[in-house]
This record gives sequence, C-alpha cells and structure tokens, in this order.
Amino acid sequence: MRTISASSVTSADMAALDSMIDRLPAGSELRGAIESVAETVQSGRDLVIASEADLVSPAAAAKLVGVSRTHLYKLMDAGELPFVNVGRDRRVSLGDLKVFRDRQDRLRKQVAERFAHAGRTRAAARRSVTMRGRAQA
Repeated sequence: MRTISASSVTSADMAALDSMIDRLPAGSELRGAIESVAETVQSGRDLVIASEADLVSPAAAAKLVGVSRTHLYKLMDAGELPFVNVGRDRRVSLGDLKVFRDRQDRLRKQVAERFAHAGRTRAAARRSVTMRGRAQA
C-alpha cells in the first residue's frame, strides 16, 4: 500500500499524467483508473494505492466496510470474513473486504426489491379481493 501526497505532485507530473491519459483508448479500464488518480490529486486529496492482496488491521477494515470493530471481529469469528493471523494480530485482505462488501450490497438490494415487490403484491391482492366482492354482489 502506498500513499501519494497531493502536495508532492508537480505540475510537470500532472502534465505527463494527462498525456498518458490521452494516449489510452476511450473506455479503457486503465484510462478510467488513471483519470481517477488525476482527479483525486488535482482536487488536493491524497491518494492511497493498494492491491487486493494488501492486508489491513481490523480497525481499518471495519472503517472501510462501515461497521464497528467489534462487529467486524464477530464477522471474522463467524467465518463470514476471512482473515490471516500475523503474530497475535489479525489482518484482512482488501480483496476479501471487496468480496464481503459486494455480497452485502447484493443482499441489501435483494431485501429492498423484496420489500418493493411486497407492496405491489399486497396492492394486487386488495384489488383482487375488491373485484371478487363486486362480482359476487
């Protein structure tokens, strides 16, 4: 994992970065990533570059997925989030965090869709009951 301070990037570096972006094909994933780097630095924010294999502490992992550190330990203990032991400490790979976060996002979407469809199903059932009542009258 590497942090690049936005203040350390020179205008010559930015010009070279812009030139590189222009040489990459439009729609390329790499071009999108480099554009994101340029936008982040130009906005004055520091940039952290990491790979999926990089390991983070439980406190950092909890912050990245938006849960408490205690809850993250419960997820690890339950086997829902893989970890490795480094001495007495635990570490979580960024790749495993991404898989976990994607899975949580899918589950939230499924629950939201179920609730959305439940409302339509209830409304359809009410209409059906109403229509039957009118037909019998």
